[in-house]
Amino acid sequence: GLNQPFGLYTARLTAVPDSGAPAPRPAFFTFQLGSYLPPFADDEGSPHEADIGTIFDLGITTGCAGELFCPQGNLERWQMALFLTRLQTAAGFPLPPPVDSGFGDLDGYSAESRIAIGQLAELGITTGVGEGRFDPAGVVSRWQMALFMTRQLTSMGLTLPDGAAQGFTDLGELPAPTQTAINQMAQMGIARGTGEGFYAPADAVTRARAWTEMAGKTV
Repeated sequence: GLNQPFGLYTARLTAVPDSGAPAPRPAFFTFQLGSYLPPFADDEGSPHEADIGTIFDLGITTGCAGELFCPQGNLERWQMALFLTRLQTAAGFPLPPPVDSGFGDLDGYSAESRIAIGQLAELGITTGVGEGRFDPAGVVSRWQMALFMTRQLTSMGLTLPDGAAQGFTDLGELPAPTQTAINQMAQMGIARGTGEGFYAPADAVTRARAWTEMAGKTV
C-alpha cells in the first residue's frame, strides 16, 4: 500500500496446490516501476531538472548510479573536482597535463578523480585543506563553492567584479578573500544568499544546487 520510487523490482510468486502435492518452485520476475524523462529518474519535477539534463548532455556528469543523479546528495570535493575539470573542457578552455597533486589523501579514488584534483591544483583553483590534504570526501560548503567558482573564472581569463560588500551579515568570521569571492558571486548574479542578509556560508551544497549556481541562476 506504499508508493515506491522509480526502479527495478523483483517479484517472487509462490503457490500451494489444493491437492496437497509438493509446491512448485517459486517464480521470479523483474519489472521497472514508473517512468521518467531521461536521463535521470530522480529529478522529476525538480526546478534543477533542466540544468541537470544540460550538464549530462555536455558530459559533465554521468549521475551517481544507473538512472540516478542523487540531486539531494551533498556534493563532495572529489566530485566537485570532476565537475569543474569537465566544465572547463566543455567550455573550450584547456587543462594542464596530468600531474601529481601532492595531496596524500587520495588513495582509493579513481585515476580520473586524482588527475582532476591535480589539474585544479595546477590552475590554482584549489589549495587543499592544509597539511598536504585535499579532503576528497569532505562536503563542499557554500563558501568553498564561491572560491572554486571565482578561481575557475579567473583561470579562464575572465575579469570579475570588485567584490564589494553586498549586504551579507554572516561573513565576518571568514577570511577576506573568501568574503570577496562570495560578494563577487552575488555581483555576477550567480548566488544571492538565503534571505534577510544571510549567505549561510557553511551550508552544504547539494549536487542539484551546484548546477543551478554554475548555470548562473540565483539560489
